[in-house]
Amino acid sequence: MFKPLVAALALAATGAYAQNYPAKPVRLIVPFAPGGSTDILARTVAIPLGQAWKQSVIIDNRPGGGTLVGTQLASGAPGDGYTALVTNIAYTLIPSVQGEAGAQVARRLRGVAQLVSQPTVVAVNPSLPVRNVAELVKYAKSKPGSVNFGSSGIGSVGHLAGEVLRQRASVDITHVPYKGGAPAAIDTMTGQIQVVMVGLPTVMSYVKTGKLKMLAVTDPKRAAAMPDVPTVAEGGLPGYSVTNWVGVLLPGSASPALVERLNKDVVAAIKSKEIGAKLEAQGFEIVGGTAASFDHFVQREIGQWTAVVKKAGITQL
Repeated sequence: MFKPLVAALALAATGAYAQNYPAKPVRLIVPFAPGGSTDILARTVAIPLGQAWKQSVIIDNRPGGGTLVGTQLASGAPGDGYTALVTNIAYTLIPSVQGEAGAQVARRLRGVAQLVSQPTVVAVNPSLPVRNVAELVKYAKSKPGSVNFGSSGIGSVGHLAGEVLRQRASVDITHVPYKGGAPAAIDTMTGQIQVVMVGLPTVMSYVKTGKLKMLAVTDPKRAAAMPDVPTVAEGGLPGYSVTNWVGVLLPGSASPALVERLNKDVVAAIKSKEIGAKLEAQGFEIVGGTAASFDHFVQREIGQWTAVVKKAGITQL
């Protein structure tokens, strides 16, 4: 009788805690430099969350190690809901690249909500004499080893997109990792590198002002924000597809009630009329869904990218 009663009281306590959450500021760790697409998304979502919670929502940028620095920090936080991780597809590479240490980090976190699907783009300096992916591949083959593509870091979706492009097209292009998508885009505009592969929100304004030329999106379908831009598959590599995502994770010790509470609030924020329209205008595609579905999705992604990482020879983040 005693043990069931204790369990019931504990469950009631966690439920009450979730209802009263949050009672102090919440920190969202973003394992990327400010200005990148994941950072833009986190800051956009933080506004309605802060208004709903009547608490400050603090963005804590912790770039480095291919997201490992910020991810480790979040994984070691208490499961009280006051520290969460906002990350993307790079998270799914940590177990395969970092071995058992990386696997342990991933096991200490669990999915709360998928925020968006984030189109990744292939964009070039306007002076580069190419109009589509097929011409980019032809140009790179004519100048083996001289074409560099930038991404937001080793193991980022842009890095993966470029590696898949390199493997599928059998082309010699060199990856240049940056600490964030914004500096990679800037160096492409100034001619330091020729190609950038980053999230659409990072480069959308540069494309619209003609500072960058967008050749394609890496997703299997065209981006709703720029429907005239073809996919890589349409532009010369049939069957090519790399899709990024952004989501929220919590330490695995967080109670089920707290996970569900945070899922409900986050999904409500991204699906609100004002924020939803703003995110779509920035190039994001809203997803939402349950905590369980996102957690299962992340586990599938980890398995899927393990093979790509091995073939690409990525040994560190």
